[in-house]
Amino acid sequence: MRVWGKGLVSFAAPVLAALLAGCGSGGREYAVPEKFCGYEVAPGSISPLLPDGQSVKDYSKKRSGFIAHCRLGVDERMAISVDVEQNTGPLEPVDMDPKKFKDGIAVNVPFAQSAIAGSERARVVAQCGDLYPWMVFDFSFYSPYGGAGEQRAADVAGFVENFVASVNRGLRCAA
Repeated sequence: MRVWGKGLVSFAAPVLAALLAGCGSGGREYAVPEKFCGYEVAPGSISPLLPDGQSVKDYSKKRSGFIAHCRLGVDERMAISVDVEQNTGPLEPVDMDPKKFKDGIAVNVPFAQSAIAGSERARVVAQCGDLYPWMVFDFSFYSPYGGAGEQRAADVAGFVENFVASVNRGLRCAA
């Protein structure tokens, strides 16, 4: 009977170490933000859209021509971006076609004339009284964070609904 000696151990040890290298690390080591771009967000709505990592940073800033220019990164990689711009009126129906959004679904968002969410991006056209008669929210969610398909689109829709409502509260939009 042959006993596997040093040869097997010297081969198996590096392989095992490589396989286990990611096991002790990973996961989410940062607190899920309660504010994004200066607006409150429900952590439960944004959490499914964020990857595991060590740190989260809000790169949002004031930018000419935008009501809001929002960027959120995890470990210095972009995870979510939102641009909110004033518009002269509603968008054309072709700009709000769910077929143009991967896994696109229509979403019911307060203050919105129309809203579409997909697994990678979303768009909302909303009104804010005299202050901003028409606002267009363009959202991007960077893959592969959170998967794809119908569940991902539903997660995006939940965040979009929460964020648009928060912006409308922050801007003191009338219902």
